[in-house]
Amino acid sequence: MPMTARLAILAAGAMALTACGSDPEELEVSDSSEPAPAQEVGVSGGTIPDRFHGVWDYVEGTCAPESDLRIEVSASQINFYESAGTVVTALPVGDTVIVDLEMSGEGETWTQKSSLINAPGSDRLVFEPDAANPVADPANERKRCS
Repeated sequence: MPMTARLAILAAGAMALTACGSDPEELEVSDSSEPAPAQEVGVSGGTIPDRFHGVWDYVEGTCAPESDLRIEVSASQINFYESAGTVVTALPVGDTVIVDLEMSGEGETWTQKSSLINAPGSDRLVFEPDAANPVADPANERKRCS
């Protein structure tokens, strides 16, 4: 799927979540054995799904640790060139996971809502630093590094 189509789908999903008032931080997670209400489906409480894990770099990047667009994604963390984000919440929606990150780097801290798009089996990932305002930036597309 072309990157612009992925971005359009991401934007539509983010707008739909906003329009229906769904905020992953406001959803209650039931610890009973009863099925969760429909709005709770997909909340994973801070875990990025396995298929997103790994090292990713700009499609023309070298995958070397000093590459400034290289990211390392794990279940609970995304590491960047000069910063790192700890996953607070992760909301999988189709080929996308929207994450709230507690960021730190270069002596500063901040929060960030980002998204990652990866179709199952794909060696491409689109990383949107600002999930609420996706942009068609070619640098957002990453390849999987070996």
